[in-house]
Amino acid sequence: MKQIEKILTNATGLSDKEIQIYLTLLQIGEGSVIDIAKKSGLKRTTVYNMLPALVESGLINVTVKNKRKRFFIEDVGVLQKILEDKQNILGRILPDLRTLHNIIPFKPKTTFYEGRGGFKEMIYDLFKTCKPGDEVLSFIGSNNLHGVLPENFADEYWKERVRRKISTRVLSPRFEASEDMVKTAIQQLRKIKLIDDPDFIFQAGIEIYGNKIALMSYKENYIGVIIESVEITRMLRCIFNLLWEKI
Repeated sequence: MKQIEKILTNATGLSDKEIQIYLTLLQIGEGSVIDIAKKSGLKRTTVYNMLPALVESGLINVTVKNKRKRFFIEDVGVLQKILEDKQNILGRILPDLRTLHNIIPFKPKTTFYEGRGGFKEMIYDLFKTCKPGDEVLSFIGSNNLHGVLPENFADEYWKERVRRKISTRVLSPRFEASEDMVKTAIQQLRKIKLIDDPDFIFQAGIEIYGNKIALMSYKENYIGVIIESVEITRMLRCIFNLLWEKI
């Protein structure tokens, strides 16, 4: 019974006590305010005050016998009809809600990821965001990406990116892995510039795409964060492009 009460409360928006009255009438078939109060365990005044709204909604019916009101439920299907009516009302106002949502200023959003599974999910967010022909800007700072990323993930990633016709520009320190990226640049839709500077060394990466920035650490147990922000993305694009032109 408790489970039924919980489901009905969530589905109908009725209060716990209204649901108790409704289910009590289903059990006893017909009753007065006193009958319903005794069976449900609710106070008589509570039942008395709640019944008019339930009657008005059509969930509960009322008749008069011996000059006394008797309450009953004629058709439990009314409950389904009420839910359908609510759904129809929501459907009618949904276009207005979408319009309202579109005029609200964009709010930056931050999502954190951790572990191998989270790390992979974070990087694959790029495919949910980018369209064919889009470009990703990347800072890559690890000499051992294949050892850092989940097994075979680096190959899966670039193949899927190429299949979707998403290109990338990369800034990276010069090391063996980045030099290999130069050799495969055309095949993997990549432009890459290497930086020979002992201060430009880090074990992390940044991916800039759409209105998002993915920040990831290759060293600290696969932790990362995606920030969705028009202005922060614009700023980092400017920084990336400035560096790109200077190198």
